Amino acid sequence: MSSFRLGKNKEERGVLDFLQGVFSGDQEKVFSYLPDNTADEKEVVDMLTMVDCIEKRGEKRGERLGKQLSQARMQKLILSLAADNKSEDIIRIAKDDEYLEKMYKEYGI
Repeated sequence: MSSFRLGKNKEERGVLDFLQGVFSGDQEKVFSYLPDNTADEKEVVDMLTMVDCIEKRGEKRGERLGKQLSQARMQKLILSLAADNKSEDIIRIAKDDEYLEKMYKEYGI
């Protein structure tokens, strides 16, 4: 199992240490795993660039999903308040974040 340890000595380093270098964009760490005669800087840079692009794509997807969920949650609350004839509360939730959270809890949304 020592191949999965994060260590300071070359003998202690393993897959997780390498992946930490890849996902943090640490070129020096990634190069340290390559034999000196095979270190192709362009390939490593391309790989790290690809990882960065994938990460940004995931962030954008997460932001879109978060926005959709937030809008659906707000719509559900507004419809619930309207059904209960609480038009003043609809206006208040638009102005007061604490009250908005209180109403989410009260309506179980």
